Amino acid sequence: MSKKSTDSNRAGRDLEDKSSEFTVEKFMAKRYLRGRPQYLAKWEGYSMDQSTWEPLENLGNCMTLVADFEAELFKKSQEKHNTQ
Repeated sequence: MSKKSTDSNRAGRDLEDKSSEFTVEKFMAKRYLRGRPQYLAKWEGYSMDQSTWEPLENLGNCMTLVADFEAELFKKSQEKHNTQ
């Protein structure tokens, strides 16, 4: 959905291309494709089935939201590790 990202002070982060502006509501998942991370972006105002996998390079100015998501993943992995 996006080629370029910009940071904002809102809860979501704005992502825009030349014709439209999209806002990430939240990241849902992370995967690796050919060794490179991608994040499943849930777009504000769009349904879950319209979420898209975005490579990290498309999220350059969205790093606060990416960092928050990574912190949650780390926290969940630590909780899982500590309960085993």
